[in-house]
Amino acid sequence: ALEAALGLAAMLTMSHLLGQVGLLHGIVGLVVSLAIAVAGIGRGVVDGVRWRKERANRAVVGRPTAFETLAKIACGIPLGVTLFAIVNPPGVLWGSEFGGYDALSYHLQLPQEWLANGRLAPVEHNVYSFLPGYMEAAFLHIAAMSNAPTSSAFPHGPMGLLAGDGWRVIACQALHAGVMVLASWLCGVLGSRAAMARGASEERARAAGWCAALLVLFTPWSIVVGTLAYNEMALVAMIAGAMIVAVDGELSPVRRGVLSGVLIGAACGAKPTALLFAGVPTGLVLLGMMPLRQWWRAAVFGASAGLIMLLPWMVRNCMACGNPLFPFALTKYLGTAHWSAEQVANFLQHHVSNEPLMDRVKLLALPDANDPAASAGRAVYRGMSHPQWGVLFLISLASITHALFWVRGRGRLLAALLSAGVFVQVVLWLTTTHVQSRFLMPMLVPCVALVALAFDTPVAGEGKPGGLRHLSRTIMNISAVAVIAVQCGFLVWTVQQQRGGTPTALMPLEPADFTSDAWHRETDPVRRERLVASSAAIGVAALVPAGERVLLLGEGAPFCFPADVKYNVVWDRWPFADGELTDLAAKFVLVDLGSIARYERSGYLPKGVSVRAVQEWMVRRTRGIRQWEGEGKVLVEVIGER
Repeated sequence: ALEAALGLAAMLTMSHLLGQVGLLHGIVGLVVSLAIAVAGIGRGVVDGVRWRKERANRAVVGRPTAFETLAKIACGIPLGVTLFAIVNPPGVLWGSEFGGYDALSYHLQLPQEWLANGRLAPVEHNVYSFLPGYMEAAFLHIAAMSNAPTSSAFPHGPMGLLAGDGWRVIACQALHAGVMVLASWLCGVLGSRAAMARGASEERARAAGWCAALLVLFTPWSIVVGTLAYNEMALVAMIAGAMIVAVDGELSPVRRGVLSGVLIGAACGAKPTALLFAGVPTGLVLLGMMPLRQWWRAAVFGASAGLIMLLPWMVRNCMACGNPLFPFALTKYLGTAHWSAEQVANFLQHHVSNEPLMDRVKLLALPDANDPAASAGRAVYRGMSHPQWGVLFLISLASITHALFWVRGRGRLLAALLSAGVFVQVVLWLTTTHVQSRFLMPMLVPCVALVALAFDTPVAGEGKPGGLRHLSRTIMNISAVAVIAVQCGFLVWTVQQQRGGTPTALMPLEPADFTSDAWHRETDPVRRERLVASSAAIGVAALVPAGERVLLLGEGAPFCFPADVKYNVVWDRWPFADGELTDLAAKFVLVDLGSIARYERSGYLPKGVSVRAVQEWMVRRTRGIRQWEGEGKVLVEVIGER
């Protein structure tokens, strides 16, 4: 298990380093990627042969218990849902993700730009490129390994991951889904180690591990984020791997510190919030499970290892803008790069919640009465009560209570440390995020470990079989199994709710069907017009002459648009100020009034940008070409003062 977690960390870090130095581009990228793949396959074959020999030499091979057999069969349900979900184009499923906006705005968009530019580097129109991006580097690695074209085959056409029928996009989703399965297995191993820490037999520990792994797989949020080209499940896998190290009492303090630091550093490379959400709870378990005199060794070597894992990103940022931690820190001392101080303040202000603390605490369990959807009578949950969590946090609370009261010795210490980690994560969620339910994903690891810790028979000396402790343990065992069945119900319900109750409606479509490739393939004029009317991304390619570049104003998720468009995310410099377009070279502009209005309501827009100002400019300076009312977008041609 530890080798698997370290292997994932190595893969992501290596992809980032190769992309950073330009070795994931063109024929060089293809050769390097295939060489690494061949080496990996060779290592896998050697390990497989060694495993078979070791298994054959064992005196007794234990047969799986009935519980383990049923658990393996049960895995087919979430894995089947996973296969169904990953073959759908991004944005088709999961209404909680707003059409896969994050994937289309940077998780998939940035690898496209890095592929076209020749190397992995920050770009000034998309601030998310200044994040470490280790998982996005893996998507770039997929493009290089599959020899994805760096330019379009026809004017205003797709390239890179979207070339052909867009199968590479599905490959990116499949990669993250594979990381999700790995994360669930690592959580299962952690659950087994937690059960063994309280003295469970090997058989009971395996059962507890299966319980933890199934809870991860059956929790709807795991499937939702795991089947999109996101980075959350890499974070979950790294936390699980780091906690496996933290509870391993056989390793020396230095080795435990180094291995934990490497994994937490890689987790930060996948998602920077891991520094707090993964580092703090892992640190609590790591230090709490060793004597006080050994703390300094684990802490010093662990912090050093984590810093080394993040050095490539920090060097990249420093070379690009002079600030290794831009845009999150050190802006007062090392500058604000290409941003103004107002932009930095706007970005930081809207990446934490500004609501009163007690209101945020209420959101842990109660619906958000201020959400626009609440006015339509629909409850919107932003915390632990979100339906996509099922009853995970209820069984976790029961497990904490059982473990702290009825588990003794090293198991009780581990339960206390894991519980403290959960508490810290809740506090961090309330104080350092904009309190969205998905940001609770790091809590999966300590929560399922606590369930596994409680899911066990008492060891010798824990009381009479008929005592209160025995009753509590029996209730916990039954509850843990029942919760998996309940989580299955929530998962099925979540899938059924997609696309108004028809989750398979768009399954026959390919990612390329949402791009201009569909229009270029079609020959029938009537069907071509229907395609233009169905999507602005397709319409732009059909209506704008070849050789003319399109400017997207307000559209921050350009993945499906032609590869040669210009855009900016909401936090970066807008090509519009004081009622005028500042990009004088732009002749054709796709104005996303719907997004601009949404940004204005949320307070994201810089001074001088508003729906009214843009509309007035459109009346004065442009000629309308096409409108997509359902998307809130208008394609215009700049013609000068009327």
